[in-house]
Parts: sequence; structure tokens; C-alpha cells
Amino acid sequence: MEHKQWWPETLRNEVRTLEPFPRRMVLAGLLPGAIGLVAVGIALLLLMLPKRQQILYWSDTALQQTTAGDNLTSSLAAGSTLERPASRLLTDQLTVVGAPVWRPTGQDWVTTVWDEDQTKVALYRRGAEQPTLISSSVGGGIAVGADSWSPSGSHLALIERDPTQLLITLLNMETNSATPFDIPLNTHAGISWEPTRSALLVTTGATFDVTPTLKLLSPSGNVGNYEPDDGMRMRADGVFSPNGERVAYIASENYSVAQQILLHGQLWIADADGSNPQALVTAGMNFAPQWSADGTTVYFTRQSAGQYELRRIAIGDDQNERVGSSTLLMQSHPFDRHLWFAFAPNEAYLAHVGQDNGQLNVSVVPMDADEEISFPQRNCNTNQIVTLSWASTSRGVLINCANGNTRLVWVNDSLPAVRFPTGLYPVWQP
Repeated sequence: MEHKQWWPETLRNEVRTLEPFPRRMVLAGLLPGAIGLVAVGIALLLLMLPKRQQILYWSDTALQQTTAGDNLTSSLAAGSTLERPASRLLTDQLTVVGAPVWRPTGQDWVTTVWDEDQTKVALYRRGAEQPTLISSSVGGGIAVGADSWSPSGSHLALIERDPTQLLITLLNMETNSATPFDIPLNTHAGISWEPTRSALLVTTGATFDVTPTLKLLSPSGNVGNYEPDDGMRMRADGVFSPNGERVAYIASENYSVAQQILLHGQLWIADADGSNPQALVTAGMNFAPQWSADGTTVYFTRQSAGQYELRRIAIGDDQNERVGSSTLLMQSHPFDRHLWFAFAPNEAYLAHVGQDNGQLNVSVVPMDADEEISFPQRNCNTNQIVTLSWASTSRGVLINCANGNTRLVWVNDSLPAVRFPTGLYPVWQP
């Protein structure tokens, strides 16, 4: 059959005869592209669907796991809650005595349990029916903190107790090998992983007559001293910057009886190799330094007249400023600081626990504004514990009080808070 077409380049309506249109050849050429477009569309659709995450928390008897969709805006706006039928029991025999801690990869988690009259670490691996129980190598108790995982998830810091002191063991998750260190830990200072090479910065000095010092532990068993040339006698509570290039720490010329009760001093920074030490804050009883997510600012807690303030100072500035209230939990529970102080995954917000007039509260500070958003906790006093956990989308924070009251609050949406099933220490999957 002949196909006829009017050609526009001619001024007269002239009919020309064409070859038959090659339908099959054109369709064969377009088919791979069409299949590719469909595949891309499906992939984009899956990315836009609500992410189903796991939330771990204590129940009345054991550890529970709940599935929740973080992006269910319409359901939440209508007043729906996270459904308890989605929960499943992880263990009905082990008594959980510590907050569950997700591996940074989001695949496995650990928690501290009570078994055979002592604490042990329970390691839950994906696909395993039962957890692996890890006992103390020194015959005492063993536990994990919220800060125990290395950033890559390749190593886990285990806190062990013998009859008189705290010790630390580094567990290699890839080889299942353990490296114990016979170095007494200071019970008022935190631990900090070097971001790029899985080395751990710790504070030593477990007794009142031993001045705290900073040491760097390697999974291979090597121990190095972190000693900047700052003229200070005491150095404690060191924490790496997000890129691993600097360390913020607390230092003082002496070590007094008051510091044995509340480990405090001046706020310093230095390069990761100890060079270029610089005093940031020299006045006040300062402790628990924490870096901002972009590494440009150091946050710290100050005790003044029985009150605890969260303050910050930008690198290069002379003056520090008050951010809000802080809490003694930053020192009384130094291995769990990410439960009371945490930046959102998108780094746009900081959530922190504070205490005012004997009551605990949670505040969220937008990084692009000076005003913070406060979420007071009803009937939650300083004899209890408040924890927080960010959703991976940075839209909401899970807030829990030790009285079992848990709710999900939204920081950038005008949505009502969502009540969560009664439990303790809920932590969102990364």
C-alpha cells in the first residue's frame, strides 16, 4: 500500500509517492527505551512511598519491635496512632536492663540484659532467631551504651566492670574477635570514636587519686596518649569533630576534690594529632563537649548555682552563648549521651534534654533560627530519665520518660503528637 503525504516545502499541492512506513523497525528501536522509562518510574515511585522503619523499645517484660511509617501524614493528621498490633516480641526470657542500640547500618542491634544473675550484652543479628549473648571477660558485669558503635558499625565498645573499676573491650564485628584493654575508665567522661579509622578516645582515671588523662585505643590493641602541649595537668572528656580532624576536650591546671565529684574545667580544642591547642572557654564549670554536625561549633554543659545550661561557642569566636537548659545526665550517664543530645539526620535541628525546676524537658533548636521549640514532659522529674530518638527523615522525635510515657512530636509540621505504646527507651532505626 502506498502512503501519500503533502510536503510543505512546495508551493503547489503536489502528491508524492513514499516508501512504506517501517513500523516494526521503529517499534523495535523504541521498545528498550520504553522499558527503561518504566523501570525508572517504578524506582521513583518506590522511593516516594512511606519508609517502613523499625522502632525498638522495652515492653513490660522484654524487648519489643514495632514497625511504623514515618511519612503517614494523612493518617497522623486524622489522629491515628502507631498500631500496637504491628509490634512483635523479640525475647520473652531475657530481662532487658539497658537501652537498645541500633548498628549504624540499621541491620543489627545490641542491648544490655540480665541473665544468670549478671548483666550481659545481647547481640541481635538480622535473620537470627536468637540473640548472641556476650559475657564479661573479667567475671563482672558488661554493658553497651548509646555511643558504643563505631560510625561505620565495624566495631563495638563493650563496657565491663570488675569488682573495683570499669574496663573496655573492642569487638570486631567482621571477625568476631575481641580486644580487651586493662585501662580503668573514668565514670564521668564519655567515649568518642575517630570517624575514619575506628580508634576510640577514652578518659582514664577511675579513682580519686589518679588524674584523668586521654588515651586513644586501637582495635589492634595499641594504646596511645593524647597530650596536646597546652600546659594543662588534667585532660578529659575528649570528642572528635565530625571529620576527625580536631578534638574538643576539658582541661585544667589542677585536679581538685570538686572535680572528682563533677568532672569539669576549661574547654579546649586541638588537632587530632595533638598539635595547635587552643582554649575556647576558660571560665565556668564546663563539661560534656559535643561538636555541631558541621564541625564549626562546640556545645557544652555548664553547671552554675545548681543549674545546668547548654552553651555553645563557634570556632574563632571569643564569646560563648546560652542555648537552653541541659542536664546532669550528660555526666552521670556519659556513655549514652546520644540519648540526651542529638542532631537530626538532615543536620537542620538539634534536640536536647534539659531540666528546669526539678522537671525534665526536651527542646529542639533549628540551626537557622535562634528560638528553640520546647516539649515539656508531664510528671517526669529529675529522678527519672528522658530519652530522645530522631526519625531518619528528620521530621519527628520520639520522646520517652521513664514513667512509660512516649510520644512522637513533629518539628516542622503542624501535626498533633502521636502517642506510642507504653514502653521505655524507644530508638528509631537509622
